[in-house]
Amino acid sequence: MIASFGNFNKLPLGGGQTAARRLLKTMQGLGYRVIAIHRHPPTSHNNVVRGFQFVFWMLIDPLIVAFRLLFKPRDNSLVMYMGYMGVVLIPLEWIFARLSHFLGFKNLFYLAGGGTEIVYNRLNSVLKFFERSIIRSYYLILTEGIENISFIRRFSNVNTAYLPNYTEKGFDPSFYPEKPLDRWNFIYFGRICKEKNVLLIIAIFNRLCELNSNSNLTIVGGGPEDYNHIIEASIAASPFYHKITRIGRSSHEELRCLLPNYHFYLFPSIEPREGHSNALNEAMSFGLVPVVSDNNFLPSIVANSRLVAHEQTVQAYVDIVLDIIENGDFDKLSHEMYNRVKLNYTQSVIESRLKDIFDSI
Repeated sequence: MIASFGNFNKLPLGGGQTAARRLLKTMQGLGYRVIAIHRHPPTSHNNVVRGFQFVFWMLIDPLIVAFRLLFKPRDNSLVMYMGYMGVVLIPLEWIFARLSHFLGFKNLFYLAGGGTEIVYNRLNSVLKFFERSIIRSYYLILTEGIENISFIRRFSNVNTAYLPNYTEKGFDPSFYPEKPLDRWNFIYFGRICKEKNVLLIIAIFNRLCELNSNSNLTIVGGGPEDYNHIIEASIAASPFYHKITRIGRSSHEELRCLLPNYHFYLFPSIEPREGHSNALNEAMSFGLVPVVSDNNFLPSIVANSRLVAHEQTVQAYVDIVLDIIENGDFDKLSHEMYNRVKLNYTQSVIESRLKDIFDSI
């Protein structure tokens, strides 16, 4: 399995590394012997150094993969590459596809992230050719968003399978967690960055507090230092700053203790490559009612149009929350989200699907 795993001794940076480690662990748990090969993304924030790192690893990573695969048995073996078909990674993804095929392996591509079709439509003709070639080079393409299957079908009849992100065993509660009845608690957890629209979350909460002062907001996560300063300044400037709690990056165990006490998960993401959000899964698994943007896969994950805002305005999100509260629908929607994860997005569900896929190959 070739993916960006990050440093296994540290918390993962973002949903991509979290999903890669989770899938690796799941396959190992199913009894497969998995050789993990780390793709090295650039780490520097300096554009010159970052460019150098990118070119360096673009040259070195395929050599590492070729060496690792060269003497491995082909029978009963698969090569899986987890990628995003992003503009700068298309050449590398093409190399990995050709390399594993040339060395005689059945190769799989796990297409992670959203916005693939939008990215493709903006590419020049050369990169479009390479992306079509990638799609046609793999024996099977797994995708974390079911919407990607129709895009793939434009260019190839390659085997495809839907494999969404999922909650890890032991994370989500076995029984529906009862919620506080004397207040409304809102939370965002995940990366703290401009693309996740965290400033809008604070503005949404300010407006909700004006209408119902018996509300609280918690913001959990880490991100770039400059954006963190902007968020902290926005919280300090809020007339309801005393109702806002800011927590840094947290482990899964810490999140498990937090989430039972919350009612709503605010997720106005404008991330162009937003995929199947791990945080959204995890929030829903505790019966939090998500209020999300109409970005990429988010509407199909929640599968309820009432919970999707089609404008990135404070009022659009506030209207959804107030509609749920005033109509007394929170309890019904909370159980609906809890059950949706149980039926579709747990590790046991995905383990069964993954085993069926590998057995068929």
